[in-house]
Amino acid sequence: MDENTIIHKLLDVFEYKSEYQRKTSAIQPQDMYILERIYCSKKTTIKKLTQQYGIPPSTLTGIIDRLENKELIERLRTNIDRRAIELIATPKGKTIVEKHIKEDILFSNHF
Repeated sequence: MDENTIIHKLLDVFEYKSEYQRKTSAIQPQDMYILERIYCSKKTTIKKLTQQYGIPPSTLTGIIDRLENKELIERLRTNIDRRAIELIATPKGKTIVEKHIKEDILFSNHF
């Protein structure tokens, strides 16, 4: 088997993993990525996510809207700066991320 074939087979494996997790969570991969970032940071802002991960604010706003509509995150106003909005994962969002992490661990152990 040549290198090109191996690379494509690996890509197929990771595509399968991504598709499997999309089906089990009903969340698009980019939405799951943002949900994970919010979950791991406990509390963050749109500005921090944009700066840390290089995601354009317009793209991030759409993802956050979808996650909020699915009740996976909440937007909270802060008392320090009332213009700033903090993002936190809801209990439902935390459950989905924790399941996703378990699937990642299982996948990596079998890989």
